[in-house]
Amino acid sequence: MGCIAALWLVVLTLHLTPGLFAGLLTFAATRTLAGRLERLRPGLAHAHAWALTLLLVVGTAAAAVVIERTAEAAAAGSGYAGLLQQMASALEQLRVLCPRGSRHTCRCRKSAACCERCAAALAHRHDHVMTKVPRQR
Repeated sequence: MGCIAALWLVVLTLHLTPGLFAGLLTFAATRTLAGRLERLRPGLAHAHAWALTLLLVVGTAAAAVVIERTAEAAAAGSGYAGLLQQMASALEQLRVLCPRGSRHTCRCRKSAACCERCAAALAHRHDHVMTKVPRQR
């Protein structure tokens, strides 16, 4: 038990937590994929190596697509501001498509008619965050 605590201390001290989780995720994905490859092709030699290679190829392809899209956005002149504008537009469309009751965002998590303050704020289209809502009986 002391050895595990010492390892955690080293990981936390050297800020290696993201690397640790990336390694664990890669390990788990490789084991899962290797198991599926062995089920698809019984007797496959070096299934773990094939699984890791497949994960690296897919990861590299995904990174290349992201980099290419980013380069295209930068070349078009829209860049980060354009991306934020697209995100805002998508969120606005999502808000319009959602039913009225699901757009209510106060912390009481009830419908818009839950309290007078919520109903008044929604009627005047003010953004509000309620800190505490008294229970209505």
